[in-house]
Amino acid sequence: MSESRTRSTRACVACSIRKIKCDSNDPCAHCVRFFNGECFYTTPKKRGPPKGCPPRGGHRKRQALERAEAAASEAAIHGASSGAGGNDAHCSVTGNMGVVTAQSAAARAPLNSARIPDTPKMDEMISFDPELLAMPTPRTLPSPQLVGASPSSGGSSCHAAGLSSEAIDDLLLVYETFIHPHWPMIYVPQLRSLRSLETYSPLVFDAVLAISAANSDMCENFGVNGSHKAGRSFAVACDLLTESVRARVLGTMNGRDHAPTLQSVQALLMVSLVDQGVGRTSLAYQMGGFACRMALDLGLHTHSEDMRSRDSQERCRTLWATYILDKMLAAVSQRPVNLRAVDIDAARPSIMERDEFDLWLSGGAQALLQPNVREKMETVKSHTLSSFNSWIDVMASLEIIIDQVYRPSTRRARMHGEHVDGYDEVVVHIDQQLRKWRSELPAHLQWDDDSDTAHINTGLHLLTMRGWYHISMLLLHRPQVPFLDTADSPDGYRVESGDRVPETPINFRLPNGLDASRHSATAVCKIMEQYERTFRVRKFASSWVYLVFQAATVHAGLAAHGPGPGANLLSPTRAESLRRLEQCIRWLDTIAMQWSSASRHVEILRKLSAAGARTRPPSPFPDPNYLEVTDFQSGDGETGIPGISQLDLNAWMLLWASMPTAGDDINLWQQCFPNPS
Repeated sequence: MSESRTRSTRACVACSIRKIKCDSNDPCAHCVRFFNGECFYTTPKKRGPPKGCPPRGGHRKRQALERAEAAASEAAIHGASSGAGGNDAHCSVTGNMGVVTAQSAAARAPLNSARIPDTPKMDEMISFDPELLAMPTPRTLPSPQLVGASPSSGGSSCHAAGLSSEAIDDLLLVYETFIHPHWPMIYVPQLRSLRSLETYSPLVFDAVLAISAANSDMCENFGVNGSHKAGRSFAVACDLLTESVRARVLGTMNGRDHAPTLQSVQALLMVSLVDQGVGRTSLAYQMGGFACRMALDLGLHTHSEDMRSRDSQERCRTLWATYILDKMLAAVSQRPVNLRAVDIDAARPSIMERDEFDLWLSGGAQALLQPNVREKMETVKSHTLSSFNSWIDVMASLEIIIDQVYRPSTRRARMHGEHVDGYDEVVVHIDQQLRKWRSELPAHLQWDDDSDTAHINTGLHLLTMRGWYHISMLLLHRPQVPFLDTADSPDGYRVESGDRVPETPINFRLPNGLDASRHSATAVCKIMEQYERTFRVRKFASSWVYLVFQAATVHAGLAAHGPGPGANLLSPTRAESLRRLEQCIRWLDTIAMQWSSASRHVEILRKLSAAGARTRPPSPFPDPNYLEVTDFQSGDGETGIPGISQLDLNAWMLLWASMPTAGDDINLWQQCFPNPS
């Protein structure tokens, strides 16, 4: 073949995904027209199954074990027929069970096989090891890799869960569209399709189907491909697959020779996300903790010299996904983190991968969008890995917030009105760190908070990253709402900060806690508004239940009417908070169709709003937002603010100081609800 001859059938990534003809130029005409000349070509790979797939005859290790068992069984039968009679052999099994040997147990194998059909499926479901009946000595103790609960043994449980081939395709589409951009643990460029996971790693394949079933439509009228039967079975399949994956992973942890695997970490991460969405917060924290400790056992947190290989990329992706999950679970449950950034020396995932440049809309994902945005979303790039790396930075700041602002000792001191040394400096430092992250984002990840179109035609994983940024700002500044001298309350009064923190240096200024919290809470609501116009709310990731709830806590504390004669006059800021609160409650009611944990948050918001009404200091009368202030309610003069008693101010401060980071933990939130008496 001439060296000057070029291959004319090569197509770029964008043309391959859209299945259109490509002129093979660099850049091609299509990318010049639609993508401003950003054109990428992939290196052709050899044909054949993915690397690591077992041969058609099965795993070599399994074949060797089967041959060894057959040889041992044949030798035992031959020895029993030549050395002892049949009656003696029978008595050794039935009459003296305490001293049964492995050879006599193997001799009974033909009797069992005569009653049980010898099929491949039955062999996988009921694997018989003759050594299991021997005495538990170090030589005869079975290895965890040989039992049925091992992740590496057995096949997938998807068909046992009642999933048809069409339903599996629907679930894999949901995973590829919504879940993988959030959690790019699986090295998708290595796989010809997600279906190959069924052979390559049945444990991860079942975990993928479980989390996809949890994120799928729970109403049968909204099936991806119009399959009503598959829609009804997704809820049951999710429970069966989740518990199957959990049992297989935990089953391997009982043996002394257990060695954690990368697939076990990935499976535990997905199971933890499902548990979080359905309201099993404590169990989700435990599963996430197992994933973190397995990642440490595997050494995923250490530096790797070769980051170009497929294995290295998948290892670092899995580690940082576990890191993000750990911060998420720590915030939702207000518990200590398991994996700290200071202990990690691993590199970030490379963005020069196919995941980064794939088009967000591919395959049959058009059915998951609103009809009016399908054409615009068709040419949007996913930017999965760059957004994933930026999300890691946000969660690193959240780790500091949980440790410095919401540690038990700091929160208790804040509730008792005691000053914590260095607290204000920490708040300023974290605020500057988050704002620096916001300003240094890559151009394709930037957004304008003041624009009404900032979140239009944006992938869900990008919206999730932005949501966690705003929630981090909210959690940082929410305890400061009633303390700052520049924080104008909804009623127009101010509280001097000098009385609370006399040691505050003058070379820096604390951010406005009320404005920062309200702005972040409103920004989350704006993201939700745009999401409703693009996707379906039921498709939201499980963490968005927490984001919407935390945004609603600020509006719930500011929305209710305060006591006093001027309470009937609603200020514009309070009216906006009341509207946002009802908006968040409506969203939580809608998301509850998919994630049952959302329904429990509504009750907490109602109680929080009532507590805000009881503890809010009385407003001046008439309302200063409408009339000139000519008269005030009588106060005791202790605070120096007309119409506000010290008792009212303490209750108002306690409400905000006691708010936890937790989601639906009623025991922690009960501290915010004072007795009506």
